[in-house]
Amino acid sequence: MAVHRLQDDFGVSGLVASPAFFHEQVRFSATGGVTWYPYGRTLSGDQDWIPFGHTRVIAESGYRARQSPLRLYGFGGAILVFRPQRLSEDLVSVGGVGGFGFEFYGPTDNGRASVSYFIEIGGVGSSARRTWLESRYC
Repeated sequence: MAVHRLQDDFGVSGLVASPAFFHEQVRFSATGGVTWYPYGRTLSGDQDWIPFGHTRVIAESGYRARQSPLRLYGFGGAILVFRPQRLSEDLVSVGGVGGFGFEFYGPTDNGRASVSYFIEIGGVGSSARRTWLESRYC
């Protein structure tokens, strides 16, 4: 599970990651979720949060220091943004995502963590843009 911010938009998502390959340095993940555009307007002029969907496929490479619960990694991949007609004529936009992260493994008795927490910092670039529909409805 993840809580995130894309520009000024608040969102939540779920993440599924593969096992690590190549001496536990490379893995792949897929994420999907919903995010809310906070500056929408109803036809009556009231403020409205407009939901939209997104998904991304990521490749990441990193290193976990020996005897440490911390893993550092970099990532990059593709993102798809699914926008409602209230926000754009283009219902799907394609883009790229990249950044770095810190993963913290929870303690266990056998030395293998059953849970981890992560913090990522990065950027997203896409073909998403404002259109005449946004100015009319938002």
